[in-house]
Amino acid sequence: MAVTAELEDVFRNLFKIKISFKDGTHKETLISVRRQDIRDLVMELRSRAPQAVIKCSEIADDVVKKNEDAAALFRLQDFNDDAIDNPTMDQILDYIDRMTKNPEEEHVSLSLDNPINGISYIQAIPLEDGYDLQLGIGEGDDIDLICKTCSLDELKERFLKFYKTADVDDRDKFEPYGY
Repeated sequence: MAVTAELEDVFRNLFKIKISFKDGTHKETLISVRRQDIRDLVMELRSRAPQAVIKCSEIADDVVKKNEDAAALFRLQDFNDDAIDNPTMDQILDYIDRMTKNPEEEHVSLSLDNPINGISYIQAIPLEDGYDLQLGIGEGDDIDLICKTCSLDELKERFLKFYKTADVDDRDKFEPYGY
């Protein structure tokens, strides 16, 4: 059995990649990349491993055009409603750093225009002894808020992981927000 790589266009620049190995095991994850990067990756895989089977779902040009014209996949926002559509990792870290320098007036939110993996957004609010990390689970008016206290390092790690995968690990460590 050959190594198989499957790429599935999930939403705009979000792709699901599944790699199946000769021993029958597989690895599956979501990645957020530009379409051209996916095409380049497929070409490189084909040149390095011609025996590998590579499946890549193709999207019709009109769907791609609609996606390009649609709202941003991610929106980064702070307390002052300064917002960046489709931010870079550096911009996310910059907003978090601004929050740490002015904790009375700042919070940071990274939201999806359409929930993926059940998550609409991740946000952080400074506390005296760490940060309140919150997840918005659901969509529209039906969003449940779950939260946990974390360190600055964990906060940064979770924001960047959410940015890269549109998911958050260990949701069971979060608790319903007490209103």
